[in-house]
Amino acid sequence: MDGPFLARATCMFAGRSTKMGGRWLQALPRFDRELGRQGLVLMVLGIHAGLLAWIAAQWSPVMDEPIHLAAGIRFWQTGHSNLDRGNTPLFRAVAALPVLMAKPAVDWRNVPNTHGCSRDFLVANGPRSFWLITLGRWACIPFSILGGYFCYRWARQWYGDAAGMTALVLWCFSPNIIAHGHLITGDMAATSLGVAACFTFWRWLDAPSWSKAAWAGVFWGLAELSKFVWFVLYPLWPVMWVMWRWLHRREPGRPSWFREAAQLLVMGLLSVWVINLGYGFEGSLDRFRRHVGADEPTAGRIEGPPVAQTGLTAWIKFLPLPLPKDYVGGIGEVQYRSDQDIQRHLRGEVRPGGRWHFYLHGILLKEPVATLLLVALATVLAVASAKYRTDWRREAFLLLCGSAVLCSVSLVTVQQFRYALPVFPLLFIWASRTGRAWENQQPALGVLAAGCLLWTVVSSLAVYPHSLSYFNEWAGGPRDGHWYLPESNADWGQDVLYLKKWYDAHPQARPFHLAYFGKIDPRLAGIEFSLPPQDGPRPGWHALSVQLLKYRDREAPDGKGAIGHTGRAGTEYHDYFLDLQPAAMAGYSIYIYHVTLEEANQVRAAARLPLLRPGQTEGEPNRGGASGALEWLKKALRPPHQVENTR
Repeated sequence: MDGPFLARATCMFAGRSTKMGGRWLQALPRFDRELGRQGLVLMVLGIHAGLLAWIAAQWSPVMDEPIHLAAGIRFWQTGHSNLDRGNTPLFRAVAALPVLMAKPAVDWRNVPNTHGCSRDFLVANGPRSFWLITLGRWACIPFSILGGYFCYRWARQWYGDAAGMTALVLWCFSPNIIAHGHLITGDMAATSLGVAACFTFWRWLDAPSWSKAAWAGVFWGLAELSKFVWFVLYPLWPVMWVMWRWLHRREPGRPSWFREAAQLLVMGLLSVWVINLGYGFEGSLDRFRRHVGADEPTAGRIEGPPVAQTGLTAWIKFLPLPLPKDYVGGIGEVQYRSDQDIQRHLRGEVRPGGRWHFYLHGILLKEPVATLLLVALATVLAVASAKYRTDWRREAFLLLCGSAVLCSVSLVTVQQFRYALPVFPLLFIWASRTGRAWENQQPALGVLAAGCLLWTVVSSLAVYPHSLSYFNEWAGGPRDGHWYLPESNADWGQDVLYLKKWYDAHPQARPFHLAYFGKIDPRLAGIEFSLPPQDGPRPGWHALSVQLLKYRDREAPDGKGAIGHTGRAGTEYHDYFLDLQPAAMAGYSIYIYHVTLEEANQVRAAARLPLLRPGQTEGEPNRGGASGALEWLKKALRPPHQVENTR
């Protein structure tokens, strides 16, 4: 090669290298920002996972977890889903995977009786049940991480980076997400997979393609496998597609109606295939009468009337259905339970059936005030300024999804606040638009939004790890919130291990009396106890689940390996605890009382019960004799609405 050619080649290479290097240097800050953003997302999700992992090891099994775990173990061992079929199998199967490696003891003699199988599982494994439940909980934590990721991605795609981080923080530090994010229940799986399904469906609506339809169909099926609440998507999504397609009918380059309809059909068929896969195709394409147990008198029972007697089964029971037998039967069980006149408590009032405003009350009382302020601020900004909203059709899609789920759960008479959890990610995405204040160069609004976000985190962590008992400042905090919303909203049996710590630290609290609301026997945790006296207060140490201060018609372990009644209709055995002040608390769900002779006699005198003598032992007759017992019997047999409540 000659010299001039080499010189020209060298100059050309140097110039191109300099140009490429300049572009690389220009892209470097953007690369660093992207890397820093991803690192921040991973850090927040990691903190969230750590919070869940710790709390999973600190709580005792809540009411439904033993039967869910036992049903998951049985699913892997036998392939059958008929145990606890009122719940879908996905979360149970996930929780059971690590537990199977620990080789748990099983006892299936009482299948399909859920209460009997729950008790048998705990008895068979004894104190080891706590560790098995913890393993199952750890396996369920990825559901919550998945929900946080989709919250972040959805909010970021609509409103920007700051909005994505706002939605992620709201998710990861919400006390309700923390409370249920580790439990072996379907609530968190339904919440996470539901928001994933809605997001993937919106992406398909926005730019239809076969690949997006496939992803939406998979997540749709997984959402259906997580909880029956998402069955509402089958009528909802076709209607939403028709509305969306009509509004975009003049958009250039959009696929034809026929092509989109075909993709939607494939999406629905794929979701049905995923459901069948989750149930192992057991009973698919059977006649409907066999799905609900009409051919087998005992197959469709839920400790009560057969499922075949409910709803629309009369006229379609001879049709074959492309769904698993236990999936359809599970819907029947849910319908049967919703038809019962179950007593429900809200804001001090007890009455049968559900209330249309139950979940609105729950959101106002159970979610941090700062989060509610962010939702209100986001609403004002969305209405007042175009800078804080995206296309109105997107906003309508978000509102319609949330409203459909809220209406669906509100129509069911069996109402628990956790059933509304699938609405929460949609609320967080709606509120996340407040994070755009910095991008819009409005520092005052940015400081307000950041302050509310910080307030949410502090308010939630101040109650952690007792997040299930969280109530906001409007409800009086976790100490008083259970008077508004009891049961799984405050006391679900989660604080036995905290009671054990108190029990060990107070050896003077013997003998110990306990009325505990939960499935597990506290003796498995090493607590020796008996039920509190039923003939009025007596001196000594007593503990009572706050649930039993509201609902006395419940069963509780009696400390002898059996189940004892804490009350029955018209007989408030432990109503006298309402007149006593607790000396301590285990978490926020178990009150501990140290009753002196003077306090016991004060309450007994007010109730016209015979007074106790110094040194009188439990069960020893009182001086009041038959007249005193008669007074107690009259008080006990009064109708419930006549019993005085001092709270």
